[in-house]
Amino acid sequence: MTTAIRQFTQSGGYIHLAAHCCPTLRVNVRTADEASAAMRHYIEFEGLGGSDLKPRCGSIFSNDNKLVARVSYNGRVWDPAGNLLQDIEGGLLYTGPHA
Repeated sequence: MTTAIRQFTQSGGYIHLAAHCCPTLRVNVRTADEASAAMRHYIEFEGLGGSDLKPRCGSIFSNDNKLVARVSYNGRVWDPAGNLLQDIEGGLLYTGPHA
């Protein structure tokens, strides 16, 4: 697990939510599950399709503003390099090298 991801899981951070013609939000989250749920709620509440989302929508940042992960439209969580970290059911999948 990278240092940034480990730091996020210890102290939390926020998810950036932004779409065309919708409010841009910064939602505090402490886990990838919370970030995934926030993203899915935003999409469903606003009635958004994938093409409505702005480029940084779903980005998860630590409290010191480091990008640690990203939530895709379907709720899966990915590290900044594009490796799947967590599927929709919340199972942690990352098995890469430890930093």
